[in-house]
Amino acid sequence: MIAFVLNILTKAPSTQPSGQKTSEKINNKVKDLFEKYDDSVIDSLNVTSGILARETLLSLTSQKTGEWFKEDIRTLGGLDHICDEIYSSSRCMQKREELIKHYKQTERCLLLLCDITFRCSKNQEHLALYREGLLISSLVRIITFITTKVDLSEDFDTTCQSCLFAILRFLTNLSHENETGSVKICKQEDALNCFMRCVLYMPQFLAESKTFDFIVVALGLLINLTEHSKQNIEILNTAFGPACYESENSSSIDDEVSPVESLTRLFLVRNEASKDGDLMEELERLEKEQDEKDAEMHYHDGEDALVCGDKFDDTVEESDKDTIMKEEGETKDGETKEEEKASTSGEKKPEESAIQLNKKEKEDIKNTLEKAHQHMEDSHVAAYSALLIGLLAERNKENQDSIHALLPNGDFLPMQTSLEKILAFMKMTGATNEAGFKVIQRIIDFFKECCQKYQSVTSNES
Repeated sequence: MIAFVLNILTKAPSTQPSGQKTSEKINNKVKDLFEKYDDSVIDSLNVTSGILARETLLSLTSQKTGEWFKEDIRTLGGLDHICDEIYSSSRCMQKREELIKHYKQTERCLLLLCDITFRCSKNQEHLALYREGLLISSLVRIITFITTKVDLSEDFDTTCQSCLFAILRFLTNLSHENETGSVKICKQEDALNCFMRCVLYMPQFLAESKTFDFIVVALGLLINLTEHSKQNIEILNTAFGPACYESENSSSIDDEVSPVESLTRLFLVRNEASKDGDLMEELERLEKEQDEKDAEMHYHDGEDALVCGDKFDDTVEESDKDTIMKEEGETKDGETKEEEKASTSGEKKPEESAIQLNKKEKEDIKNTLEKAHQHMEDSHVAAYSALLIGLLAERNKENQDSIHALLPNGDFLPMQTSLEKILAFMKMTGATNEAGFKVIQRIIDFFKECCQKYQSVTSNES
């Protein structure tokens, strides 16, 4: 099937079939088929066999077709065609021609490329080397355009955001445990600066629900590029980019500072926020409140009597006795009838049904889950920031001194603790491989050394 599609895509003439009646029938069928597509993606009035083949190719994914698809799409020239499509779109974007159309087309191409490069080193290598890195240079060109030329407050719409996110996600795939891809990406002019903007400045223009995924993917890309490459670390260390918008110290893209300073400020903000939303502390607080409520509802009156609830006056006026007895009689009759009705219908009595949560309990659970979710996000961003900071400072005394000056009391322990928590989480969930575990452990050990070294320096100075 894939060979048939690619044969049409690369060799078939872009003309309608011969025969007027046949052409009309096919055109009508095709128009009906493409009514579901946005006109900004496909011109339903000008559909050719080449366009049909392209759409068929983009609709396929490796999950649907199996591992053989990753091999066939490379050997039969499908990857080359997609690279050329993205290159063409990047050129049109620079000229500001049909931006929405090319944003969507690039995103759709990248969704397929993400599938066929995931844990497939041969496809990663092919895409990195095709026409001397044409795909990578095209994607960096698009990122540079979006991060520096687009009016973020006006034109950074959901289509543009989705395209940028797809590029970051694909480059993260391409650079994972792949030296060729990493080197090619970092050789692109201003690439690392653009990635730093994506971490430190761009998220403020996204919806709150999208910021976490965006920051984590951008941080993951930078970690991939630096964890095995001293050259890339040096390039990033010499680059100056925007200050962290989340920090109170600066919120302007014009405030260019060193990456390690911006990332340290990001860490401090997110690490502090994760403390505010700690799940265990929140659960302990709720449990303590519940214990206090239970204590208020139970107390001893006298030597042996246990009374539940608030004290109350149980005296009854003589004139009210008849009324109360009458009401009790009506209630008992009603209960008897309800019990008979329940027994015949097979329904459970109210006291036998499941316990219903009251409004406040539901609200407490909802708030706890929201705080737990936010705590998880803040913890992950803090840990990823700490990992990247460690990679940049591991062999750089100047960076170590800068971090020491920025951290409260010059203490590296919060960074060490943050990474220890994320390492335990990853081991429990199997979120990374053995090589990833070793890198994180290496940076944890580095922060331990910094704790000891700077603690001794402080002691000597005092």
